[in-house]
Amino acid sequence: MAIKIILIIVLAALLIGSAIWFGALIYSESKSKVSKIVSFIIASLSLALLIILPWSIHEVKTGEVAVVRGYGVVKEYKTPGVYFQDWIKYKYEKYDTKVQQLEIETPAYSSDGQTLDLKVDIQYDIKVDKVTLIATEYGDLAKLESRIQTVSIERIKSVISQKSAMDIIGTRNEISANITKVIGEAIDKNYYINIRSVSLTNVDFTDEFEKIIEDKVAAEQEAQKAINEAAKKQTEAEAAKKVAELEADAALYKAKKEAEAILLKAQAEADALKIEKQAVADSIDVLIQNLGLTTEEAVKLYEYLIWIGAWDGDVPTVVGNDKGYVVTPGN
Repeated sequence: MAIKIILIIVLAALLIGSAIWFGALIYSESKSKVSKIVSFIIASLSLALLIILPWSIHEVKTGEVAVVRGYGVVKEYKTPGVYFQDWIKYKYEKYDTKVQQLEIETPAYSSDGQTLDLKVDIQYDIKVDKVTLIATEYGDLAKLESRIQTVSIERIKSVISQKSAMDIIGTRNEISANITKVIGEAIDKNYYINIRSVSLTNVDFTDEFEKIIEDKVAAEQEAQKAINEAAKKQTEAEAAKKVAELEADAALYKAKKEAEAILLKAQAEADALKIEKQAVADSIDVLIQNLGLTTEEAVKLYEYLIWIGAWDGDVPTVVGNDKGYVVTPGN
């Protein structure tokens, strides 16, 4: 602190100067007792002030609070500032008012007997207006932290003992919230602090148990991989089956259409043949009726006309018969 340093320098210089002056008077031939007394008084006063004044100036910095003890008894507390009080009677004990972090490491046991190491971080700050109670009941901040740690460990173990090892692994966030809650409830107003946060930062099982967990996870991953591959194959088989069904449906549809086309063609040919036969029969009837021929003669004449390409559908006016004479319609 600048004021204290300056005061020490000034008083030290005054003390040294007066001491040198007094020494010089002692060894000088001067018989002036007054000068000797004055120099002695100045030196003694400088020494007394050097012992008392600088050390009676107390500075409380920002982020601190000071508990003032008078002959060991807590009297009051001082907020940041500069104060002058006799250092012989009054002692200033500084407490940090900034947020503190308390790291707690403790072993614990799960409900199924697994051993694990836990690490929990607690952030807190002291209640400034209760700092004299902290000093009176706990003595200092270190002892208060020790008590907080003891209570917190008890609550942490209580929460962990209610969960199996697998539950602890699977519900870490939930467990962290439970630990925060129980510690917050345990560190009540009698501890004179404000809890800012509680974090479960590490959960460490034994190497043997972690190996079991790793093997279990690997087995589950392999099982899931097998399930995925089986599902993939099933999907591929279903897709292939669907394609086959579609192809079969397409082939059946094609065959059906081809059969329908063949049937239509056959029907058309049958109809054409029927028409053709009807036309032949009609033509023969025409020849029989118009030429007076017998059926046999009409058939032969029809075939002859078709063969020579002379039949145009009309009844011929003159034709020869097998007797060598001409036949005309009506004869």
